[in-house]
Amino acid sequence: MRIGICQLENIQNVYSLQKIELYHKLNGDTIKYIKPDESRNLKKIYIHSFFKFTPKPANRKNFITGGTGYDIQKTLPPEIDAMRPLENIGYTTRGCPKDCSFCIVRKKEGRFRRTGDIFEFWDRKSKNITILDNNILYDFEHFKKIFQQIQAEKLQAKIEQGFDIDFLDSKRIEIIKKTNIKQINFAWDDISKEKIVLNKIKLLNEHKIKRYSFFILCGYNSTPEQDLYRILRLRQMNIAVYVMRYTVKPYLKVLQWYANNRKRFFAMDLKTALLNYKVEENLIYFFEKKILSFKEWKNNQKENNNNNQLLLF
Repeated sequence: MRIGICQLENIQNVYSLQKIELYHKLNGDTIKYIKPDESRNLKKIYIHSFFKFTPKPANRKNFITGGTGYDIQKTLPPEIDAMRPLENIGYTTRGCPKDCSFCIVRKKEGRFRRTGDIFEFWDRKSKNITILDNNILYDFEHFKKIFQQIQAEKLQAKIEQGFDIDFLDSKRIEIIKKTNIKQINFAWDDISKEKIVLNKIKLLNEHKIKRYSFFILCGYNSTPEQDLYRILRLRQMNIAVYVMRYTVKPYLKVLQWYANNRKRFFAMDLKTALLNYKVEENLIYFFEKKILSFKEWKNNQKENNNNNQLLLF
């Protein structure tokens, strides 16, 4: 049987799709990764999407759709979910102890629980693995076990979802220090957590952890000023950030362009960067009244085509 697999956002190493691929290969089927319009002569086509806003192809009889972009409640059939592809990427826990309003993990995966260790997805050859756990720091004993496995096998680990700063303490930091982590990431999702974030940064500095960054959730229960403040506050401390948009508001695209490029982020302040910001069709976006004075904005508006201006607030 010829089987097609399509990931609509072109995201690589999707664990559920790896399970589907392994299941069908074990059953003697031929697998082909395709684009939505390449569906001829295929018995089944698995269509996967992460995001609701991603355009979806018209449904067909041989389509099997899944992923949070379609239905957060839908799960893999038990026989496929039981697959353990040795692709050096996987989970050791599922679910989350928290139930954040902006996050679908608790709704999709349920409460936090242990599910295994690195030997269920590591091929014993690669020196690099990716751990997909949603909250690896929460369960200290399990966290300690997993990181000791990584240390013992001399692996480099990528912690895909980052570390929950609420559970960060000295004993966890010392374990992280002994482990080869590709990139240490935390998150600052809410302006109200500023005191917690700053105290944890102080703790990281005391333990001489210097290489880390923050995911910044923007556009969810936050004003543009609050989004800007978190980004620029961390920049003041020479800490890299990665802006994660919750909505498609234009100002968030600007923040991503500025903050998610580390070279640009540290080389120039936001005001300077905005004066150099250009995208397709030569549009120039400005933070009217927030960053540039009205006079500067008005003068620049005259220099660029008036009908191509997009006001952000």
